Amino acid sequence: MMVDAVTLALIKKLGGGGGGGDTNVIEHIKVNGVEQEVVDKTVCLTVITNAVNDLLNYYKKTEVDALISAQIQGTGLKPVPKMSGRFDDKTWTGLTNFYGDSVWTDGDNIYNSNGDSQYVLDKVTSTWSQKTWSGLTSFRGDYIWTDGDNIYYSNGSPQYVLDKATSTWSRKTWSGVTNIYGDCVWTDRDNIYYSYGDSQYVLDKATSTWSQKTWTGLTSFRGDYIWTDGDNIYYSYSGSQYVLDKTTSTWSQKTWSGLTSFQGDYIWTDGDNIYYSYGSPQYVLDKATSTWSQKTWSGVTNIYGNCIWTDGNNIYNSNGDSQYVLKKPLKIR
Repeated sequence: MMVDAVTLALIKKLGGGGGGGDTNVIEHIKVNGVEQEVVDKTVCLTVITNAVNDLLNYYKKTEVDALISAQIQGTGLKPVPKMSGRFDDKTWTGLTNFYGDSVWTDGDNIYNSNGDSQYVLDKVTSTWSQKTWSGLTSFRGDYIWTDGDNIYYSNGSPQYVLDKATSTWSRKTWSGVTNIYGDCVWTDRDNIYYSYGDSQYVLDKATSTWSQKTWTGLTSFRGDYIWTDGDNIYYSYSGSQYVLDKTTSTWSQKTWSGLTSFQGDYIWTDGDNIYYSYGSPQYVLDKATSTWSQKTWSGVTNIYGNCIWTDGNNIYNSNGDSQYVLKKPLKIR
């Protein structure tokens, strides 16, 4: 049994029978958030022991042993710090050697596109099957982007738009700028921008027109170094660190602690935290204090953020023949 969350509500001492000694008992217990019926309070410790053993086998960390043991033996429960996740080996069928930056989605299916190598994923069986496209048959997934309605492939010239229903790529004509690279397209959640050095544009979706965009504070930059923590938009390239004020289109210098020089294209999220992964060391962001702290992973240590991807359910690290799936930490309350 792998326990995702165990809530031990109250452990206390009660007078035992017979010899008159104290006995550890449980008032109530939740496993995976579901209240468990307590028939014999003295044997409920077995449930805890099984859960603890599962946790220890999973993490193999002595500090976890100490934390949980202290809780079980005490009369009250203390919060347990969030523990590191673990990357386990992942086995795929059909396609076993690929990179995460070639993986993309049309909102329904997951694809891997790297030149003539075109595959679609069956998530249930972890099987990659060859995919046949019309109109465009050889392309790379890292140049694909969306405006929220359509899927585009932009790698200089020509440009393409996808008809999902027929798996057909058709030529796309833009106004204002014609040679676009998909990895430099980004959004602030309100507008779509194209940023490639001195070429700065904003998209009018209704007319497919790119108009020149004027920024303040930072005027020449690339969109592939832009990232978000869910609240703010940042530009990170080496020692050049900026945060965007959307209302005024102003980029202001950003000061970080712990890590001050890094690139935005190696930043990723597991849905809870923001990480910077570029080989070794690894970092996790404390948004409240703008502080990057070193992060320790189990299973694999040298991770690159541009190789991280998700199928909507799981998070994977795909770097050639190194294939991993992230097991997020168990939550103990």
